[in-house]
Amino acid sequence: MVTPGRSTHPRNYEHQQLLFFTLLSLEGHCYISSPEGSVYLMELEPLPRLVDVVDERRFAEPDNIWCEHIMSFLVSGTGGRMLMVRYWSGMERFGGVEVYNPGELFMVRGITSRIEVLEVDIAGRRLLPVRSLGQHAVFTGLTHCLHISTETVPSISADTIYLGCHHQQFCGFGIYHINNKKNHPRTEPNDKFVFDISRRMQQAQKFHCESFDLGDNTVSKPARTPLNNLSTLGYLRTLGSSVQIYAYANCSLL
Repeated sequence: MVTPGRSTHPRNYEHQQLLFFTLLSLEGHCYISSPEGSVYLMELEPLPRLVDVVDERRFAEPDNIWCEHIMSFLVSGTGGRMLMVRYWSGMERFGGVEVYNPGELFMVRGITSRIEVLEVDIAGRRLLPVRSLGQHAVFTGLTHCLHISTETVPSISADTIYLGCHHQQFCGFGIYHINNKKNHPRTEPNDKFVFDISRRMQQAQKFHCESFDLGDNTVSKPARTPLNNLSTLGYLRTLGSSVQIYAYANCSLL
C-alpha cells in the first residue's frame, strides 16, 4: 500500500486501460480487481490514477482472461476485511493438477477447477488464504458480491460460495462448499433457468460507458440506452481529469 506522501503508478494494460472484473467500496475507498486477482486502489486527486495494492499479473495471460479461465471477485467481509473469491478453470493451464492439493480440486463438465477464498492484506500488499467463512456464505454476481451471515438467513448453507445466474450457466455448477462434509460432493448442480445465457452471448460490439468529469465534480453519461444485462468484464481508463468506465455487453440478452 502507498505510504503517506508517496505514490506509485501501476503498470496498466496498453493505452492506459485496465481490465477490471469487480469494484468494491470499502471504508471510503474504491478498490478494483482485475480478472487474475490483481487489486488496485482508485485515487481521484490530484488526478485520477490507479495504485497497485496486490500484483497478480503473472496469471494475466490473454487466453486466461478473455476465456474466463480465471475470475476474481471482491467482497466486503466482517470487521472491515476485504475478501476475494477466485475461480480457476482448467488447472492444466496453471502448472498442472499435480501441484495443487487434490482436496481443493473438483471436476465439472470434465474440467478440473479450483476455488479459493483469500483475504486482501492491504498493508502487506498480498493475498492471504482463508480456510473457512465460518457461519457466513458469499454470493457472487455480475455487479456485486454479498457476504451474508447464516444466523441472519438460516436457510442458506454456511461456509459456502453461491454463484449468480450468469456464472452458474457458464461454470456448470451453482454452489461450492469450501469444507465439504465426508461423502458429500464439493459442488452442487446449477439451477434451471427460464433462459440460457450461453445461447444469447454476443460479440463485444456494444458497450456501456460512463464518463466521470472530475474537473467540476460532475458526472455525465452519454445518451445511450442502458443494456439489460451487462457483464462486469470491462476496462477503466483515465484521461486527463476524467475517468471512463467501460463495461462490454458480452452477455446482453437478445
